[in-house]
Amino acid sequence: MAKATAFFLLSLTACGTVHPQIDVRPTVLLAGQSARGIRDVALRMTDDAALPVFNRQADAAQYETLAQVRVALPSPSSLKVRNLFWYNDFESHDRFVYCVWQTPLRVVTLSLWNLVPLAWGCFAANPSDPLERLDFLSKYARRVAAAMGGDAVLLRNTQDSTETHIQANTTRPRGLPMTMTSAETTVEVQMNTGATFEVLRRRAAAPPTAQPEVPATPFPAQ
Repeated sequence: MAKATAFFLLSLTACGTVHPQIDVRPTVLLAGQSARGIRDVALRMTDDAALPVFNRQADAAQYETLAQVRVALPSPSSLKVRNLFWYNDFESHDRFVYCVWQTPLRVVTLSLWNLVPLAWGCFAANPSDPLERLDFLSKYARRVAAAMGGDAVLLRNTQDSTETHIQANTTRPRGLPMTMTSAETTVEVQMNTGATFEVLRRRAAAPPTAQPEVPATPFPAQ
């Protein structure tokens, strides 16, 4: 029990990931399904749906489209505001329960509560690596496909956003003070913050075509 508690507390010292924004636009709905219901089911899933993700239209030739799905990460600016004053919709239910009760303390103390070690595990961040971000988005697209009874997912495109970072470049040639040659460089970084997928279902096999019966030709009498 003590080891489990220690492991849980240690896991809360790192930033957590939050649920993405999911927009489902079905083209085919089964009885009792709705776009909102499908999204809610996908957000409640805890297991990864083991469905293939295609990158080429040719790979999806044997499938029909059930829905268009857009999955987007929260913007870094909104995460910063929530990290300071509000709570985040973490993927982990345990982390969410642990952090949501701290929200009044953040508000009352004007975010000074974030200096307390108990609050350090309640910061959220998007995956930093581009491949990790795309895999994170694909995971939720597969969950939507599983909720709809789909068999695969096709990646249509990714939506990139530009983040601007300002770096200070400071050099000091011999004999000159440091401040006389200070400069700032603006660096723009492209980040794939969203992706559009298609939920696919394998086409039903066409029934075999009945061949016309050919009457047997009798052998001539000997």
